[in-house]
Amino acid sequence: MSWNVVARKEVKDAARSRVLHALTGAMVLIALALMGVYVAAPRLFGTPAANLTFQNFVASLGPASAFVPILGAMLGYKAIVGERQSGSLALLLSQPHSRDDVVIGKFVGRAVVLAIPIGLAFAAGFGVVAVAFDAYSIVGYVGFLGALLLVGVAYVAVAIAISASTGSTTKAAAGVLAYYMVFKWLWGAVVLATNAVRARLATGEWVVQIGGFPEWVSVMFMLSPHNAYQIVLRDVVLTEYPPVWYAEPYMTAWTGAVVLALWTVAPLTFGLWRFDAVDL
Repeated sequence: MSWNVVARKEVKDAARSRVLHALTGAMVLIALALMGVYVAAPRLFGTPAANLTFQNFVASLGPASAFVPILGAMLGYKAIVGERQSGSLALLLSQPHSRDDVVIGKFVGRAVVLAIPIGLAFAAGFGVVAVAFDAYSIVGYVGFLGALLLVGVAYVAVAIAISASTGSTTKAAAGVLAYYMVFKWLWGAVVLATNAVRARLATGEWVVQIGGFPEWVSVMFMLSPHNAYQIVLRDVVLTEYPPVWYAEPYMTAWTGAVVLALWTVAPLTFGLWRFDAVDL
């Protein structure tokens, strides 16, 4: 197989990319700035020192971690369709690479490229953790990084699949944006609307349900990659934070990781199928 050749080329090309360097620097600066503000909170805002716990510290990094899916989407959406439009894809396929090699190699290469800024940003932050906190969990911090990588890699896979399935970078960008909007911001409304329709079909009345949802509703909530990431984070790191909707005993870090793995494998499988069928 020659997918590893494609993957190495992706990493080498990214190493020369000023955009990646800028994104890496921005992520490191944002992460360190948030960490610095958190540690300095007692002096800046009068926050009680007792509130400066390791778990609250990890929770405060949410704004930095929110960039990870966006970065994964940016890395993936033009990976194949961009080369298809420029004509370089035909040259790549004229070498001893199959279409499957191209899709898998680009996914692996761009996943590695994604891991670089995440690793640098939050590995640097571990120095802040070691200095600022007497009690912290190395396993918990590694779990936090692992959860970030899982959701970021899932977004790379979805973006690569969309890129392999369309002939326009505009359509690929629109597809990735739609995926992000639905599963980041609209998924809760979609699930609740589905439950309302089910109640309407069952009882003949529209019912706005606030609590006591059937179990399938919780399962549907969990299918969002963002919610699966939260499940992993709450089970591994933020153990003292009360659960919101993911209080079912089967909603553990393992099930969250499985959902994120499915969001990696399933889109890639679809992308491979579509790319094999498309007429270049």
